[in-house]
Amino acid sequence: MSTLLAGDVGGTKTLLALYTVEGGRLIRGRSERFASADWQDFAALLNHFLAAGPPGETRPAHACLAVAGPVRGGRVKLTNLPWLLEERALAAACGLARLELVNDFAVLIYGLPHLEPDQQLTLRSPGDRDPKAPVAILGAGTGLGVAIGVPTPTGLIAIASEASHAEFAPRSDQAVDPGELPAATAAAAANADPLARAALDLWLGAYGSVAGDLALQTLCLGGLWVGGGTAGKLLSELRTPTFLQAFLNKGRLSAVVEQVPLMAVVDGDAGLFSAACRARMLLV
Repeated sequence: MSTLLAGDVGGTKTLLALYTVEGGRLIRGRSERFASADWQDFAALLNHFLAAGPPGETRPAHACLAVAGPVRGGRVKLTNLPWLLEERALAAACGLARLELVNDFAVLIYGLPHLEPDQQLTLRSPGDRDPKAPVAILGAGTGLGVAIGVPTPTGLIAIASEASHAEFAPRSDQAVDPGELPAATAAAAANADPLARAALDLWLGAYGSVAGDLALQTLCLGGLWVGGGTAGKLLSELRTPTFLQAFLNKGRLSAVVEQVPLMAVVDGDAGLFSAACRARMLLV
């Protein structure tokens, strides 16, 4: 039985957890949440967590950390912290045989094939997913995350992306800024506020259209997932024609988009789970 270390490292909080591999499944064990700003040295934080286990706890040898920042050559400077992390140095400092750093949105790619029914919800299913085709995920939160998964003989490889920074091509004369639409707008729309309803519909149409664009850009017949902070909060809205018709409305290429299975990630700890999935891949 192998023990793995998974982490979700952000500017506000750091989540660390141990997972065991039992019968092909990942079983979550001890976990802890830390305020990131309380630690000047990340290696010290990691060693504190590893040393805090009960007597006899199996120490992990392989780890994957999902990190809020672009990873280049095994190094990452966190966006909102002075931490500079490097894979080999961190593994040596914490007694790990192998440690991998992955962007905190791109890491979700590794978890997608292993999500349980309670971690995801189907928004639209034209049939079975193609296991040999690419997958993709996008998620609106403070920004808009986009990542692509390319199938290989040993599993998916995550491709980080800055696709969300492409210029916005309006579909009408009205303006919309996805980052300015909080969940409160959806609540107001549910209470029959006409202005809130109009704003929400405008955003849903834009979001659905961007999702359809991503489906065409990646030909992700293995599936397209909607994640991020809005997936759980606006789940019912993502199942409406306002979002889904905008997703499908791609003119002559609508028939291509119609073949793409569309799901939503509803597990708030999907990042941590996905990091554990990637750590399991490092065992090979």
